[in-house]
Amino acid sequence: MKFYFLILTSVFLLTSSLAAQNSIIKNTTVIPTHINQSFDNKDILIQNRRVLAIRDHLEKDTTVYDKVIDGTGKFLILRMVEAHAYFLEKGMIQTYFLMNLVNGVTTLRSMISQEGHLELIEKVGLLLT
Repeated sequence: MKFYFLILTSVFLLTSSLAAQNSIIKNTTVIPTHINQSFDNKDILIQNRRVLAIRDHLEKDTTVYDKVIDGTGKFLILRMVEAHAYFLEKGMIQTYFLMNLVNGVTTLRSMISQEGHLELIEKVGLLLT
C-alpha cells in the first residue's frame, strides 16, 4: 500500500508541474477505478494538466514532448474516491481537502449531514443544478 501511495503522490506532483506542457508518462501500468482489471504497457498523454489519451506504448514515438516520465515498473491510478469521508470543523476543511488531494483522492463523499455542508458545496461550486 505504501508503494501505491508513493506512486500516486509522485504522479500528482509531476502532473501538477506540467501546466501548459505536452507531456507523456511512458510504459506504465494503468489501474482504472471502475473495473477490476489493469492495463500494462500504456502511454498517458497529458496536455495542460489534463489526460488527453491513454494508448498502447509506442517504442518509436516521434512526437516532441516538453516532459517525458518513464513509468516502467510503476502503476498509475487516474482517480481515487473517498466515499466514506467525515468532514472536520469548518476551520480545518481546506486542510482536509488538500490532504486528500495530495494523497490522490480527487472525490469526497461526506457521511455527515451537518449545517454548513451545503454552504461549503455551493462555495466551491460543486452543487449541480
